[in-house]
Amino acid sequence: MVRVQPEFGILAKPRLPEHRWIYIVAVLALLWGALAVNAWQYRLFLADDGLISLRYSQRLLDGKGLTWTDGERVEGYSNVLWVLACAGVGAFGIDLIVAARSLGLLSMAAAIAAFVYFSPPRSVRGLLPSVAGGLTFALAGCTGAWAVGGLEQALLAALLAWAMVLAVPLVDEDEPEAKRLLASGLLFGLLSLTRPDGVLFVVAISCAWIAALRFEWKAVRAVAWLLVIPALALALQLAFRLSYYGEWVPNTAFAKLTLSSGHLHSGAYYLMNAAHWHAGAAAAGLLGLIVGVCVAPLRRRAFVLFVPLVAWTLYVLFIGGEWFLPRRHVVPMVVLCALLAAQGAAWAVMRHRIVPLLAWVAAALVSVGLVWGQQNDPHLIRARQQIWVWNGEVLGRLLHDAFAQQQPLCAVDPAGGVPFFSRLPALDMLGLTDRYMAHHPPADFGSGAVAHELGDGRYVLDRAPDLILFCSPDGSLTPCFRSGKEMVADPRFAREYRPVLFRGTQPYQHDSVLYVRRTSPRIGVQTGERRLVVPGYLLSDGREALAMLDDEGRLGVLIREAIPLAFSDFELPEGEWQLAALNASGERQRIQMWSHRDQRFLESSEPASGTIDITIRAFGSPLHVRELVFERRS
Repeated sequence: MVRVQPEFGILAKPRLPEHRWIYIVAVLALLWGALAVNAWQYRLFLADDGLISLRYSQRLLDGKGLTWTDGERVEGYSNVLWVLACAGVGAFGIDLIVAARSLGLLSMAAAIAAFVYFSPPRSVRGLLPSVAGGLTFALAGCTGAWAVGGLEQALLAALLAWAMVLAVPLVDEDEPEAKRLLASGLLFGLLSLTRPDGVLFVVAISCAWIAALRFEWKAVRAVAWLLVIPALALALQLAFRLSYYGEWVPNTAFAKLTLSSGHLHSGAYYLMNAAHWHAGAAAAGLLGLIVGVCVAPLRRRAFVLFVPLVAWTLYVLFIGGEWFLPRRHVVPMVVLCALLAAQGAAWAVMRHRIVPLLAWVAAALVSVGLVWGQQNDPHLIRARQQIWVWNGEVLGRLLHDAFAQQQPLCAVDPAGGVPFFSRLPALDMLGLTDRYMAHHPPADFGSGAVAHELGDGRYVLDRAPDLILFCSPDGSLTPCFRSGKEMVADPRFAREYRPVLFRGTQPYQHDSVLYVRRTSPRIGVQTGERRLVVPGYLLSDGREALAMLDDEGRLGVLIREAIPLAFSDFELPEGEWQLAALNASGERQRIQMWSHRDQRFLESSEPASGTIDITIRAFGSPLHVRELVFERRS
């Protein structure tokens, strides 16, 4: 038996007139158009963490399993369904970034379709609920950004919207059909696989459902049907996690979660900023909630929409928010606020005289507020201008072209773009994909920025990475985070590592600073019984001299006439060595060697020993030095 009164028939899915598709198509065209315009503003935005997930997808397609790097299995993702979905699209030969962005746009479009299904238009007047709810969602800044941002938030929005749309009307029925409960439960189950914290929504709506029906047995029975599939999904994922990774929770939970005053303060700040810049969505949700509270037949529905919203808000407060510019944790809040707004608008259009007009005015003001908010929100402005992740593509492609055969270990702060595009073994210095750092947090864990607090310089140096990238894909001579700061304070770092300025040219030109391990057996100085080879890129000073590929695709250092190159304090192995060859593309050059032992300049034909300084000058055309070769004299 349906308890909704006839005057609220728009919410009870009445039989629509024959020309109903005209209204549905019209409202979908409006809402999808708004989404497209919104998403277009963020076409440059791509989350670096999204490329962490895509690296898992990439390696899965390469037959290396759900792993981030060679040699260890770490669940450095918290979105298994998203990882698998992207891999599934990529299996058809589609670029994984294109796959992720396409899935994001389609998921956001599917979420908008849920609002239309929730309150389908029957007339021009009846367009308001779909328009009010749909525009609240489609015009939010976080919606546009995460439609193309490369992470799972769009899929979460679609699953949450459809799960709630199917579940909420059932609260008004005395005996909901099991198949309808299972259909909603299936979506909640997929939601729980999209994010582990997605289970919070089905738990919250279940509690709200039971409370709304005053703990009646029929409510408990309905909720049991609703929870069957989510519980099974979580059990299967847990079994896989324990058998494959040997952990009860994802590695990201160890890296991010802790109850501390610092995180609570960060969470409160995050929520206040979100409420300020998404005030339009908050106002829409509040108006819908007020209508739900004041109109008796809508109270249960409003309650089961409001409780998950409160639960998610408290959860975000507890975890300390997050650092992503477009505030991805706001997306579920906007979904629930939009559903509340649609429900309130559905009641308004059934009124007479001034009420529908006021509702249209409110919807217009909410839309204007959302547009104003995202055009003035500093975080969203920066997101629209963010290109540093794409700089990681330039560096990653260069490293792949230069070192694919050697497979050096690259320690990185930005663990997304550079490892994804380079496909090289990697070490995450922020610990999201590293088990040791996640299980050995610092003493002040919980007082810093979420997901940026871990680090252990000694551990990283003990792993002897061949390449080290600080801060961002641009690199830096000075570190930004804990691992790097501890590393530079270790005497081994200055002794073993040299800054090199790399220039990539695909798909555009960009320079990045990395530290290269001088004695790396893969890409450093190669010492044999009678032969010693110094890679040309080690002559870079990390500031002006460029390490780049030549026309033949070989890495070396570019020496220009006005900028001589110097390799200071180069320690020759025991014995006497003579410079035998300078493998370079260019015509005229001059090589000087300063002997620390003899305290004089040596001619290139003279044998040298001990510690020397090497200086190379180019005359006329630039000189691209691939390597210096020494041969043992004694």
